[in-house]
Amino acid sequence: GLKEKSVAAHRSRVRALIAPKPNERDLHEIPEAVRNGLTWHFVSSMDEVLELALRRPVGASGARGKRRPARLPAPPSLGVTAH
Repeated sequence: GLKEKSVAAHRSRVRALIAPKPNERDLHEIPEAVRNGLTWHFVSSMDEVLELALRRPVGASGARGKRRPARLPAPPSLGVTAH
């Protein structure tokens, strides 16, 4: 349940969790260090989930397109040459 998922998230250095509002009553079952190490968002609707999940991180700039795209390595040669 919520306890196992939150402990795993904490170990993986996840900083925030989104959970259904009814699960808020189970918060007392979660170890204090885990509970205090995460930002909790208890939601009632998918609209709330999307608003949280698609939010731009604090400090992120709005300037898109200024970064160069990553260069992909050249595909391996298949030994086929064009005629």
